[in-house]
Amino acid sequence: MDTKNYRKKLRGLNNTNFRPPIKCLQINLQHSIAATDNLMNLIEKENTDIVFIQEPRIVNNRATGITKRYKKFAANDGRCRAVTVIINTHMDGLLIKELTDKDTVVVEIIYRNLKFY
Repeated sequence: MDTKNYRKKLRGLNNTNFRPPIKCLQINLQHSIAATDNLMNLIEKENTDIVFIQEPRIVNNRATGITKRYKKFAANDGRCRAVTVIINTHMDGLLIKELTDKDTVVVEIIYRNLKFY
């Protein structure tokens, strides 16, 4: 069964305590435009929920090339080297600034009454 049909089947279940699996991806983009574009295509194709990015493409001290409708989390002080992106619209995130720096991003993720880091 492919990912899209599997997720449709999961959505049809009425158990409110049921949480479908979370699909995560980790990638080092090596500041590449092509790699960033390929990642955006892969996210759509694979129905990814969360992406952990190292070495994103940076322009004016901001990670670029990531679709604006996604929630991006990164250090705000200078050139970031790590970004966490939440794609799933049913998930929310909160950046933990005290633990985040240009190399490390810590996000509290909230999904169906579950909180995790």
